[in-house]
Order: sequence, then C-alpha cells, then structure tokens
Amino acid sequence: MRLLLTASLLALSASLAQAPVRAQTPDPGTALNAARINEILEQMPQGAARLFRRDVARHTEALTREIFAADPSGQVTQQSVAEHRRVQIAKSRSGFLRNHLARDLNGDGAVTAEEAAIATRSEGAEGRARSYTEMTRADADGDGTVTFAEAVADADAQMQDRLQRGNLGFDLMLLDADGDGVLTVPEATETLAAIGAHVSANGLPPHLTGRSPARAGAAACRIPEITGGVEVVVLSGYEGGALSTVAVAGPDLESEVTTVEIAAGTAPLYILTASHTPMVWRLTGATDRVRHFVVQARARQAGGVQPVTYPGAGVTGLPADRVTFVPQGACFGYVSARGETEQKLQRARIGQRIRAKVDHFAVNYTMGTVTLPEGTFSTGERRRPGVTINGQQFEMTPDGGLRPVEPPLLPDVRSRERPDPVQQVLASLYRFHPLGVIAVDPAEVVAPHPVDFYDVLPQQAGLMQLIQQEKIELTSDGYYRIVEPIPRFPAGLNGSHSVRFVLAPGIEMPGGSPGHSAVISEETGACIGGARCPR
Repeated sequence: MRLLLTASLLALSASLAQAPVRAQTPDPGTALNAARINEILEQMPQGAARLFRRDVARHTEALTREIFAADPSGQVTQQSVAEHRRVQIAKSRSGFLRNHLARDLNGDGAVTAEEAAIATRSEGAEGRARSYTEMTRADADGDGTVTFAEAVADADAQMQDRLQRGNLGFDLMLLDADGDGVLTVPEATETLAAIGAHVSANGLPPHLTGRSPARAGAAACRIPEITGGVEVVVLSGYEGGALSTVAVAGPDLESEVTTVEIAAGTAPLYILTASHTPMVWRLTGATDRVRHFVVQARARQAGGVQPVTYPGAGVTGLPADRVTFVPQGACFGYVSARGETEQKLQRARIGQRIRAKVDHFAVNYTMGTVTLPEGTFSTGERRRPGVTINGQQFEMTPDGGLRPVEPPLLPDVRSRERPDPVQQVLASLYRFHPLGVIAVDPAEVVAPHPVDFYDVLPQQAGLMQLIQQEKIELTSDGYYRIVEPIPRFPAGLNGSHSVRFVLAPGIEMPGGSPGHSAVISEETGACIGGARCPR
C-alpha cells in the first residue's frame, strides 16, 4: 500500500514515527575534512588536549601499541576496544583493592574507621593520611565504613582516571573516520595526523582548552532553595526514546521527548533533570505536586552547524515560574544506568552538590516514559513499524487518512522477498526511537528561547516525511534520491543515522547540514556535501 500524508498530518509537523536508522555509511577511505575533524574533536575528553599540544607524531607508537594490544590482528572494533579496556581495569583493580583488604582485619569484606586506624598505626603520618583520603573517597554513603562494593567502585573510578591520563585518553574508535566499524593502524595514524595538522592551523576547540561557556558556568549550582517538606527527585538519562516535532536546540539538531508522569500523592516534589540530547520534558498527571523542576540543558554543536548558545531544552505541563534552566553540568552530569554501586555513588555525590538528600533516583539510558517519584520507566516495544502519535499505533489508508491498528509485524527477515523500502525506513525509525514522534505544541513549551516546528522532522522521521511527500525516493541500492526541492536536510543524520543522498539534476542543494551523510551530484558523480566528502 502506498503511503500518503494528508495536509493535516503534515501541519501536525509530523506525527510520523521516527526512529534513527542504522543507515548506510559512506564508503571506507573517505578523506577527512574540517567538519568531520571538528566532530571527532568534540567527542574527545578534555584530557586528550595534551595529544595536540606537542608533535602528534610522538604519539603514533603509543597509538599503534594500543591497537595491537586490543587485537593482535591490528584491526579493532568497538567490542574489542571495550574488552581490552575491561581487561586493563581488571588487572589493575587488584592493586587498588590490596590496601582495602589489608585493612579488613576481621575478613568480612568491609573496613571500618577503627580497623583502618589499627591497620595503619605503624605506617607513619604519610600512610595514615593516605588511608584517611582513600577511606573518605570510597565511603559513598558517608557511614564511616567502606564496603567491598564501595571499594570496587572506587577502584574502578580511579582506574578509569588513570587510563585516561596514562594512555591516549579517548576511545580509539573515534579515529574510525570512515565509520565502517573497523579501525586499522594506517587509518588511525592518518586520522590522528590530520587532526594534529588541523589543530596546529586552527587551535583547539573550547571544550578541550577548558574555556567553554558551559564549563565556565558549571562552577555553581544556582537553583531555587530546596526547602523542608519536599521530596527530591533526580531524573537523568542519555536519550528520550521519542523525537519531538519542535526544535528546542535549533533546526539543525534533533530534539527528543521524555514523558514524565507524576503519580498521585501528597508530598511535594523537587525534580532535577539532566540528559545528553536536547530534550522536551513533557509533564503529565498530578503536576500540582511539582514544587520546582530544574533542567540542566545540553548546548552542543553538531558537524558544520554553528554552536548553540542557549540551553537545548523545554518543558510542557508546568507554568514558567516553577521551571529553572541551568547550564549543563552545573549541578551534576547526566547519568544513565550503570549498576547498583555506581548509582549509589552518583546519588551520594549529587546530594553533596545540591546540599540536600536525594529521596528518589531515577536513571535510565533511554527514558521514554517515566513515572515519578517511583522512577519506573517504559520505553515501549522496539521494532514496531508504522506511525505513532503520542504512543498510539496507526496505519495510513490509501486516501491518506489514519486508522488505529494493532502493531503490525516487521517483514519476515527469513523471507527471500526483499522488504518494501518504505517499511525498511519505518523499521529503522523504531530501532532507536521506540516511541516514535510525539507532537508538541510550541505555544505550550516553557523554554529560555523561542521554539518552533521543524520544517523537516529530524533523522529518519524526516526521511519518511520527505518520501511520503514524494520529494525524495529510496533507491534499491540504498541511496536517497532528492527529486524535488526540500527546505533543508533532516537534522541529526550523523553516525548510525547517516545515509547517502543523490541530488537529481536541476535540484538545488537543501539548506541545513547533512551531518555525516554524503551528498552526491547525479550529474557529475562528485561528493558535494556532507562531513565525509573528500577534502
């Protein structure tokens, strides 16, 4: 059945369900350009700046050694790099735990302050000071006893810091410039050399020099006073699980939605949030319970796009006088689920930062829909093709209408029949955004700056929108052929969302940024846009 969009559906700015696609990546061997180098630099931690303050060639041997250590073949993947890092941490963890076990006088796995004092009695002032520092640092809940789990968590944190400082200081796969998932020694050294040359000519980006505006403002957690009688809730995650129809971080960055359902109750709530992606926090339910809602908003820069200088976030369902926006990291960095011990440590650190007890700690990588204060998450079922409006599944009728349906099944992957291209895009939508696209009214958004509908929805939702408008077509070999003028590229076509466009003759280059996606001229066969075009 051919899918058509009605004018009313388009006016909704697309309740087309979106889910980022593991779309085709550009062919290996693509040379680096300035935009791609800036994207790699943006993802590097601040400690990596030392690599570029001196001759990058000095680090080639260390880089080669790291790759061969991760895989004797000299070709690494994200999995082999992660496994190598875990082995390094496991081998070194024992050194940090040796001191803990030496103070565990009764062998119960926990060390009390009294045990530590007895065990270090003969070590002199320096040894006792070191013991006190280590005990204080590891005692996450401040009860005076360091459990074995706390000691392990502290050892891992110290090892992570040591690895960042002692080795190259960043994820090796950042140097996988062609995005094929495999990093070789020649590719890594060539990429590092290109980055070094770029930095020599243009300098380091602000976040690697420690002078970025977000970091400068992160010194103080300036939030409304947390008074007695409220329950403090921390809500955090990497992503929202649904795309927004309005842009809260500019038209060239994808904005997501997290639905926050406030359960019935009597205790007032003070909620602090943080996320990695630009976010619309959509509050529903017993919102009268919310005394204050604090948003730490990530202002980020995507490839080739001008930096976003305002917080990339918005809130619906609350009046403006109960919402406060602060810079990213002002009170704490975003947290996603990492295990019970890590969450315990993070909870204690955040409590110290905001000078209040954290009563509820709700963290998940994909937040989707979360019920507070209990902190239960629902991210929906993955792999549901179709159209979703606010969580309800629909299918389109031949005349362009919508009708609710049971979630249809994906094409049988065992079938020899090639799946319909449109269904392929729809399936990709739900791989990364299981809750599809949620329609947001700009007039209802509390934000520190104006927000508006996207001209074209982000990522694969935008691709689906343009296909249904018959402005692009998906070819049998996986190219998106632009056959009619479009106002701009869908935002966020980076990484695993990247695709390959072909610009038909006579069609002007769209506005916005294609991100990591390549744009190829059908007339000349040349790559004319995108971060991965040859220099």
